[in-house]
Amino acid sequence: MLTEYAPSINYAFTILRKADLSAGVKRDTLLLKRIISARDSVLTVLDISFHANREPLLQLLKQGNTVHYFDHHFAGEIPESPLFHTTY
Repeated sequence: MLTEYAPSINYAFTILRKADLSAGVKRDTLLLKRIISARDSVLTVLDISFHANREPLLQLLKQGNTVHYFDHHFAGEIPESPLFHTTY
């Protein structure tokens, strides 16, 4: 019976990507500077100030990274880029 489900389970594993976690303490708001060397990656950013991380974010976008940003802090001006997806 388990072999009936094996093809779909194997398929699910093939679509997963390698992931690295970059995290900091609550008041460490400049986390994007830690990953500034990332290129052509998919980044998910959770609950850190866009305004405080604006310059590193713009650099990461220039380096071909797709960024999904979820935040509730003051954002300031939001850049327009097909690689930038945000929820505030």
